[in-house]
Amino acid sequence: MMPIVVTDDYSIQNVLKIMGISYQSVLTRGIENVVGWIKICKGCKKKYSSNNSLTECEICGSPIYRKRIKKME
Repeated sequence: MMPIVVTDDYSIQNVLKIMGISYQSVLTRGIENVVGWIKICKGCKKKYSSNNSLTECEICGSPIYRKRIKKME
């Protein structure tokens, strides 16, 4: 019998769903779909991969933020 991870953290639920591990929410409904993320520069809008560790754009120096993208299949 596999254990069930109990978490209300949507990011953790997203990873667990991708990995095929069972989870249960306590105070929230939980996620409905798996989502992806991309990083975008606030200044020049350059797109970076979600695993890029930069916090400032290499082109213009503006902060980089994380944005949710359409659900992954």
